[in-house]
Amino acid sequence: MTKIYLIRHGQTDFNLHRRYCGWTDIDLNNQGRLQAEKLVAQFETIDIDIVCASHLKRAVQTARIIFQHQDLYLESDFAEMNFGILEGITADEAMAKFPDIYDTWVHSPWEVTLDAGESFQEFAQRVRRGFSLLLSRYKGKAIALVSHAGPIRLMLCDYFKRPQEDFWSIPQENGSVCMIEYE
Repeated sequence: MTKIYLIRHGQTDFNLHRRYCGWTDIDLNNQGRLQAEKLVAQFETIDIDIVCASHLKRAVQTARIIFQHQDLYLESDFAEMNFGILEGITADEAMAKFPDIYDTWVHSPWEVTLDAGESFQEFAQRVRRGFSLLLSRYKGKAIALVSHAGPIRLMLCDYFKRPQEDFWSIPQENGSVCMIEYE
């Protein structure tokens, strides 16, 4: 049986101020480091065979805090979606600058391609490719995967066979952990 622990990175200042971060490569803030440190105890009694993380700093920093003495495998397929024109702005700013695009993004993200960013289909294809490779490479292992809200939501939608319309309804707090198993 393959066990995968899906871990969302700790908080950043963009998370704190509810800004779209996407591919913007920023550090954890103090709260984010504390969130990661709290997870150390949770994983002390779990044998993890492989630690994998998105290549973005916030995921790498979270993984290095939790799994200090283990090798870290970086995989860009698990990076957050590239939000293009939404990178660095809040929902209110997005609604003011791009009302039609943002409304579609909120209600049907798979129907919009964000200028200078990825389409939802490109994002989903990338994450699914990475997940499939992870499962095939480490079959029967316990895997810790430190990633972002979007990829984790997508993986959970797929795992639970939920429609893409449920994407936004899956909560993903900074520093949260979900465990899924595959036979």
